[in-house]
Amino acid sequence: KYRGHNLFWPANSPNWFKTYSDDIEVTKSYIIDYIKSVLNHYRDDDSIIYWDVINESVMDESTSNDIQLRTGSKTSDEFLGWDTYTEDIFKLARDNINENVKLIYNDYYCEANNGNFDGKTGAVFNYIKNMKEKEVPIDGVGLQMHVSCNDAPSYDDLYLLISRYEEIGVEVHVTEIDVTMARCNSLKDQKDVYMNIFKACFNHNNCKVFTVWGAYD
Repeated sequence: KYRGHNLFWPANSPNWFKTYSDDIEVTKSYIIDYIKSVLNHYRDDDSIIYWDVINESVMDESTSNDIQLRTGSKTSDEFLGWDTYTEDIFKLARDNINENVKLIYNDYYCEANNGNFDGKTGAVFNYIKNMKEKEVPIDGVGLQMHVSCNDAPSYDDLYLLISRYEEIGVEVHVTEIDVTMARCNSLKDQKDVYMNIFKACFNHNNCKVFTVWGAYD
C-alpha cells in the first residue's frame, strides 16, 4: 500500500506553477486542472490508501489565535488572493479520488514539542478544526516529526495531542520521523526520543501511521 505525497505544497511549487500567469484566477484554474489530472490518473489505483493533499501551508510563526497561511515561497506570493485554496483543494480531492482514500494535511513542528501547544501546534490544530467545522473533507493530520533530543514532544504531550485530534474526528499519522544526532548527547538519548513518540502513537487508537524518514538516521 502507498501514500500519495503531495498534491499542493505552496512553499515549494515548481517554477511552472509560479510563472504560469500573474492573474490569480488563471493560476488557480491551472493548478486545479493539474491536481484533478493527477487524481484522475490514480483514481482506480487501490494501492493508494492516503493522499497528503496539502503540505505545509501554515507558516512557522503562526499561533493558536493567529493562523497565517503561505501564499508562496519565502520570496514569492504566486498564490496571494486565493484565500480558500485549502478548502478548494480538499474538496477537489474528495470529488476526484476513490472514496476509500483518506485525505491528509501534512506539516512539521506541530507536535507539541517541549509541551508547547500554543504556537504552530495550536495553529495547525485550529486550522484543521476550522476546516472540519466548515465540513471540508479532511480525514487526518500528518505530523512530520523532524525532531531532536532537545526539541521533541514528550510521551504525555503527544498522547494528549492525539486525543485532541480524536475529539474533532481527525486521525493522526506520524509521517516523516527523524531524530537528528546533532543535538543528542548519545545514541541512547536519540533512542529514548524515538521510543517516546513510537509508544505514544502505538498506544493510542487514533494514531494510525508511523513512518520513518529514510532507512537510517
